[in-house]
Amino acid sequence: MKIKINTNLVVNLFIIGVIVFYVIIIGGSFFFTSGNTIIHGKTMPGDSYSWNNHLPDIDPSASTDLPYSQYLDLKNKIKITRLLKNGEFLGLGGAQMGGLMGMGGGMLCDTCTVDLNRGNIPGIKQYYIELPGWKVKHATFDYYNLDSVVFHVEHKQSYIRKAIVDKIVPKKDGSKNYKIHMADIPVKFRYNTLQNHIMIPVSERLRNTVNIVMFVTLMLMVVYIFYLIAAFLKFIVDVSKGFSFTSENVFRLKLISLSLLGFPIVSFLLNLLMYPVFSSYFTDDVVLNTWAWSNDWKIIVVGIIFLLLFKAFRQGKKLKDEQDLTV
Repeated sequence: MKIKINTNLVVNLFIIGVIVFYVIIIGGSFFFTSGNTIIHGKTMPGDSYSWNNHLPDIDPSASTDLPYSQYLDLKNKIKITRLLKNGEFLGLGGAQMGGLMGMGGGMLCDTCTVDLNRGNIPGIKQYYIELPGWKVKHATFDYYNLDSVVFHVEHKQSYIRKAIVDKIVPKKDGSKNYKIHMADIPVKFRYNTLQNHIMIPVSERLRNTVNIVMFVTLMLMVVYIFYLIAAFLKFIVDVSKGFSFTSENVFRLKLISLSLLGFPIVSFLLNLLMYPVFSSYFTDDVVLNTWAWSNDWKIIVVGIIFLLLFKAFRQGKKLKDEQDLTV
């Protein structure tokens, strides 16, 4: 028995499926990366907080009593010293694959002092696999408006400093008293505080190996992109010559549309794959970073346009073939 497939229905369902998928990944990631994760629900006007914080400041503050030029100089030194401790100073380049993965590095030194006048570059090189699709969440208290998670490195150990609710005591008027303390939780990952994404420390040898693999992959992607551009240009030339409804043009439009629609989906799925691959480094405070695919909707829109063109030209070719048979 021969099964007939309504190709128009298949294409329409595919378009709807792509749109629904994209809405789900954006909406779902927004749901999991926003909101208050420390205190659930809305706080009331009568709510009170018992705050317990015995931790020292992560970094010293520059005194505002200094002359303005000295204040800016000291503030800049404090910032660079923190970047050195975090292993981010003078970011080292590497292959980058958009919002999926990249290779990077920085100078790392926990005890170095910075002398900007001499131009010395202290520290040792530390290399990373960068994951732009993942970040540390920054939920806040409704009342204090404090970041719930702050990343820092001390003595080459990574920490996230966060506010933890020990106890919630209901009061007679319906409000609550929150007993809170600050804690430094050790973690394995490093963090790019300038670009806001997770970094996995690796050796120089692994960094060089992954760099080569990524470079080859990028070159193949560039070749494929130029192939798609060439296919589109050939399509334009054929149409200008009057050869519109041909099998080659239908195939070109189909290939371009599926490539454009498939890229954001594959990119998102590969980002999800990073979680099980690096699960030993991730904690509950690591969440999806919507920025990594915030502009993918543009690719989706262009892909849908090409898919509609594919449908139109396929139908045109069908009518042309029927007309040729009747002649």
